[in-house]
Amino acid sequence: MSASDNVPIEIWRNIFQMLPRSDLRNVLQANRQCHDIALPVLYRDIVWNDPVDLANHLPFWDSHSDKTEVPRSLVVAVSPPRNWDADSGSCESSVVVGVDGPTNSNLAVDRTSLRSQNLDLSPHSTSRYFRYEEPELLASPYLYHRMCSIIPSFRGLDTLTFRNTVLPETFFSIVHNLPSLRTLHIQGVIFTMYAAPGTQNHRELPITELTLWGLSNRQERNETPLLLATAANLRTLRVDSTADVFTLYNRASHTGARGNLVPAVVVPNNLTNVYMRLPPLPYDNLRAPAKAFVASYLEFLRRHGSTLPLQRLSTSGAIRSDPLPDNYFPQLRSLRGHLDVVLPFLGNASHRPLETLDISEGIKTAGSLTDVLGQVDGAHRIKTLCLSLPSWDTEILHAVAQLFPGLRRLKITYDIGVAPSDLLFVGPICLAYLPSLEIIQLYRDYATNEYKTPPPAGLEHLPDHIVEAVIQHYPAHLRPPPPPSNPQPILTPPPFVRRDERARDLLAGWSRSSKSLKEAQFESNRVWRRAGPGHEWNVRNVRGVDGHSGEVYV
Repeated sequence: MSASDNVPIEIWRNIFQMLPRSDLRNVLQANRQCHDIALPVLYRDIVWNDPVDLANHLPFWDSHSDKTEVPRSLVVAVSPPRNWDADSGSCESSVVVGVDGPTNSNLAVDRTSLRSQNLDLSPHSTSRYFRYEEPELLASPYLYHRMCSIIPSFRGLDTLTFRNTVLPETFFSIVHNLPSLRTLHIQGVIFTMYAAPGTQNHRELPITELTLWGLSNRQERNETPLLLATAANLRTLRVDSTADVFTLYNRASHTGARGNLVPAVVVPNNLTNVYMRLPPLPYDNLRAPAKAFVASYLEFLRRHGSTLPLQRLSTSGAIRSDPLPDNYFPQLRSLRGHLDVVLPFLGNASHRPLETLDISEGIKTAGSLTDVLGQVDGAHRIKTLCLSLPSWDTEILHAVAQLFPGLRRLKITYDIGVAPSDLLFVGPICLAYLPSLEIIQLYRDYATNEYKTPPPAGLEHLPDHIVEAVIQHYPAHLRPPPPPSNPQPILTPPPFVRRDERARDLLAGWSRSSKSLKEAQFESNRVWRRAGPGHEWNVRNVRGVDGHSGEVYV
C-alpha cells in the first residue's frame, strides 16, 4: 500500500479542484483511483462556447449516462444559425459546425476568440451593455438540438447560464425540470416561439437568483420571460432596460382583454438584492423604453421600499429621483450607484445598517463628493467605500479620511492621470484618521474607460458616448488602440528604480501610520499583503480588475 492510499478522498478532491483543467485531464490518466476522483471535478462546471468542443464533448454523455448527476453549473454560449438553408445545409454569414466537429486550421482563430470571451457575469458593469451578436462559429441545428436535449438530464445543476445564444423553444420546460436549480442567468439572447403564456407557474421555480440582460428581440407583449422574476424564493434580481420586470411588480389586478380578472403579480417577499442597469448614456440621451424602465424602477421602490427586506441596491446611470421617505430600506447594507442617487436614496441613513457605499459615477471633484456625503447621517459607520473617479485627485483621500473614520476597506479607481509623488507623505496623514483600515486599493482602471485614448481628429470636442458611437462605424485600422494589457500602475518610478522597491518603500511608511493595514493594491492585477503588524509585505498576481478576493456586491 502506498502512502497516497491513506489520504482521504475528500482531500484529493480538494486538491484536484485547484488544478487547471488541462492538468486535470492529465491526472485522469494517472491511475484508476485518480480517474474516479478527478472525473466529477472535471465535469462539475461546464462551459459550452465552442461548437467544435461541444461536438466532441456530447458523445461522452451518451456513454456515461450515470455521470449526468455530476454537473453543478453550465454555461450555454453556443448559437444555431438564424438563416439556415435546410436544402444546402449551410449558412450565409458564418461557419456552421456539425456533429462531427471539424477542426480544420481555418477555424483555429475563431475558436481561440470564442474561448477567450469573458463568460463571468459583471452585474455592475456600465461600460458593457450586452445584446446578442452572432458568433463566427455556429452549431448546426442538429448539434444545437442535441445540446438542448441533454440539459434536462443534468438534474444536479445549481447554476444555468444562457449567454449570446438563441433560447430553445423548450427553454421553460428545461428550467422547470431542474429541481436543484438556484441561479439562472439569461444574457444577450434571442427568443424563439414559446408555449402559450400560463402553461407553467413560474412562482414554483426554485431559483433564488435571476439575471435578465439583453433580451434583444423580446416583444413588448411577450411578458412570459419577465414572469421568471415572480419565483417565490427569489432573493437576487439583476435586470437591464430590456427586461422591465418592475412594471409587472407595480401592476394591480385588472380586467383582461377577454373580460377575465387578471390578478396582481406577487412580488417575491424575500427579495433582498436588486441590481438595475441602463445603457451607458446620459439620462437625456436614453430612449423612451429606457426612461420608462427608470420610472417603473422608482415606482417599485416607492411601493415596496418599506416592506421588502432590501439589503443591496445597485443602479447605473444618472437617474432622476425625488427623495424617498426615511422609513424606506430599513435593512439596507449596500448601495451602489451615481453620486446623484445617494441623497435621494439614503437621506437620513442613521437608522440603517449601511456598511458599504460604492459611488460608481458622477464624482467630478472632491468638493462634489463632500457636498453630498457631508449630508448623509451615519456615514461614520460605513465599513467599505468604493469610488470611481474620472481622474486622480489627492483631495479625495483627505475628504474620505474626514468623513469615514470607521472604514475597513477603501477602493479608489480612476480613468486618467497618475497619482502624485507625494503620496508617500499624503498617505500616512490620511491613514492616521482611519485606524481600522485593513484594505486600500488605489489604481487606474482601464476596464471602465475603453475610449479614454485620444479620439480621432475632429471628434475631440464631442462627449464620450457620441465618440464611441461614431467610432463603431470606423474601419478597424482607424479605430483608437485598445487599452494596454498591462495597465499603468499608480506607482510610476523612473526606469532605474524597480517598481516593487518603490511599493515597499511606500508601504513601509504607511505601515508606521496604520497597524491594521493588511492589503494594498496599486495595480489592477497585483496585490500586496502581509500577515499583520511587523510582518513583511509580499506581492502576488491576481485575476480580474479587482484583486480583492471577496466582491462587495455578489
